Amino acid sequence: MDEPLWCAALSAERSILLFHSRRRLGSANSKSKSMIEHIYIAGYRRDFYLTRLCVASIRYWYPQIPITFIKDYNSGDYDTSELEDWDVRLFPSAVKKFGYGYGKFEPLFLPERQQYLMLDSDTVLVGPVLDFLNQTNADFIIHPERSYYTYDLNLLKAFDPGFSAPDFTFNSGQYVATSGLLQRSDFERVLAWTEPRASLYPDIFKENDQLLFNYLLFKGRAEGRFSVVCRNFYIWADGAIPILKLEMIRRRTSPAMVLHWAGYKSEDFSQMPRADILNFFRDYYLSRTTLASSKTSA
Repeated sequence: MDEPLWCAALSAERSILLFHSRRRLGSANSKSKSMIEHIYIAGYRRDFYLTRLCVASIRYWYPQIPITFIKDYNSGDYDTSELEDWDVRLFPSAVKKFGYGYGKFEPLFLPERQQYLMLDSDTVLVGPVLDFLNQTNADFIIHPERSYYTYDLNLLKAFDPGFSAPDFTFNSGQYVATSGLLQRSDFERVLAWTEPRASLYPDIFKENDQLLFNYLLFKGRAEGRFSVVCRNFYIWADGAIPILKLEMIRRRTSPAMVLHWAGYKSEDFSQMPRADILNFFRDYYLSRTTLASSKTSA
């Protein structure tokens, strides 16, 4: 089946070339009215060592943009005070334990309309991603992929006979969203607003945010409630193509994309793909930060 025109995917290597091409064109040629105003990062205790790098990478490219950390206590409390050195605030919430990825939904329900970039903690910006994304005028911007992580289509059809799922999904570790277009009530058929949150149909949507959000976003688009557009703006860390050189990041000539380490969890970066990039942003982070653990022991 052909992908719909609103969501034509590109190969990773063609994406790199497109990023460079669009950056050369510059924002002056764009008539888009969209503007990403904020970046949210979602994380929990076990990947906080990667949260640091995510924050550092954002500040490397965008020193002034507001950053908010959605802190999930589901694996216990932990000290995040060091993020103050990077002008990062915590998301205010009476809920402490969101569960696997569900904290990312919270900015959707903010009272003021705002467009923002949502990131998982295990991501970094390796280029001026906002410059690229701001050229697209849409309520939501996703990166399409044909993934093993998809619905059981027979169960989904039985659950919602009128819903026609596209033949791709998007990873919810990075996307652009606009608050105020989805309400908590939109989720009530599929999600229990307990603490932590719980999928009401884990056989269809599994027990995390990703497929559930895919379903609600594609359904809302089909109903004409908001716009969703696809752009290629991230790549898996283990698939980072040779054209991405660390020296390009140092010179600030690297392609505008997000690098994502989903599934990799090791504080020994030599055991992770693209350790050179991880170490670069760790050094950048430590250049202006005293770690919370050091503050405590001092």
